[in-house]
Amino acid sequence: MIFQIGTELIKGGILLQIIAFMFAMAMLAGLALIAAGYRQLAKMQRHCDASLECLVEAIAKEHLIVGHLLDALPSDFETARQIQLADAFRKSENALSKLRLDSSNRASARALADEQRQLVVTSSLLVKQVEADEVLAHRGTIRGCIQGLAAAQEKSHAAMVSYNLAVISMATHRELPIPSLVCVMLRCHSNHRPLIDWTPESSSSSMECDY
Repeated sequence: MIFQIGTELIKGGILLQIIAFMFAMAMLAGLALIAAGYRQLAKMQRHCDASLECLVEAIAKEHLIVGHLLDALPSDFETARQIQLADAFRKSENALSKLRLDSSNRASARALADEQRQLVVTSSLLVKQVEADEVLAHRGTIRGCIQGLAAAQEKSHAAMVSYNLAVISMATHRELPIPSLVCVMLRCHSNHRPLIDWTPESSSSSMECDY
């Protein structure tokens, strides 16, 4: 009888050890998943940051060329259009500076998109007028500015698309169970990023949501 009780106790102890071992393994697996989720979120956050840096740099280069074009044009050529472009250029530069100070600010992102859209439209109109002028269109400095501006605007648009894709990808990933749990536990990696889109068909209302 005593031997039977001892055997049952031993079996019970082994069972408890097995349960404790399985619980510990489950805990380790959970911690491993959380750690992996943290690393992935951190990686995607770095990608968003890098994409934003590329976007800011591309826009800054576009602004630089617009300034060179305005300096190269005669002051008496389409003066009103040049004044409009200079105003759009200044506003876009100011909006970019504000976004640099707070890249998560939705209002700053919307303002940059609006001003950048106006800059593209205004510069395109002035370039068309320059190209229609047989004398100015063949000046080396002006021709170089026009070609450089076209390339810079193309790179800015590509950088904008790349940044928005990075933001949307992170937002989608963050909704998954493990990343969502990590976001709750580590608020520092759940920063929302605003979309920035200045394509003609986009509007300010399309950027009301944070991602």
